[in-house]
Amino acid sequence: MLGEFIDKIYTPWRRDNHKAAQATLNMLKSQFGDLFYSRPIDELKISEFYAWRSSRLEQGKKATTVNKNIVALKAALKWDVKQGYVESNPLEKIELLKEYDSEAKVRYLSDDERQRLITALDNREKRIRAGRTNHNEWLDERERPLMLELDGEFADHIKPMVLLSLHTGMRQGNLFALKWGDIDFESRTATLRAAVTKTGKTVRIPLNSFSIKLLNDWRAQCANATPDALIFPPPVSGAIPPT
Repeated sequence: MLGEFIDKIYTPWRRDNHKAAQATLNMLKSQFGDLFYSRPIDELKISEFYAWRSSRLEQGKKATTVNKNIVALKAALKWDVKQGYVESNPLEKIELLKEYDSEAKVRYLSDDERQRLITALDNREKRIRAGRTNHNEWLDERERPLMLELDGEFADHIKPMVLLSLHTGMRQGNLFALKWGDIDFESRTATLRAAVTKTGKTVRIPLNSFSIKLLNDWRAQCANATPDALIFPPPVSGAIPPT
């Protein structure tokens, strides 16, 4: 049975060899479980999956999503054949859909949108600094210990993180995983380690002069800038920004 193979044989191997394995396994069960998990693999027919695909498209699913589902199951069945559990992969010859809908996702900020974002970041910084000043005045009037002044280039991690993303194209997840040891200031590159990229491959991103200055300014006000320290550590509610 397909479900028995996925649950008892493929799942342990997938978890041992792939990041985010559980997400893939959950997706396989949610998309194919009801119709195919109770079926013997050697009885599955490619025509059934073409019909399944058509029904998903009729439900409004995008081609990219449907292809992702098919590719995941096809990979599982290919591994099944390689291990000798079955003789053939019923999805071996299935043709993927043209992903015209994926083209609409590629979008860049216009100059006006970019400027409005930067202005919003600047205004946010002003509000944070003004709030800290007002709060310290309130504390001083009551002779209570004052909070640290925000004397650094940035009030907190948001502005440098967003600006670095704008100049490098790094995703949020990659930015939060970035460590100071991943930055080579001499060669002006940032290394995205294989352990944190979606592809599981190491990626090196060139850094322009703006990004180098931004990182130097942010490093100067971080409490911990050792090679193993995160550049943008998860914020803690109520914590004082790095100084």
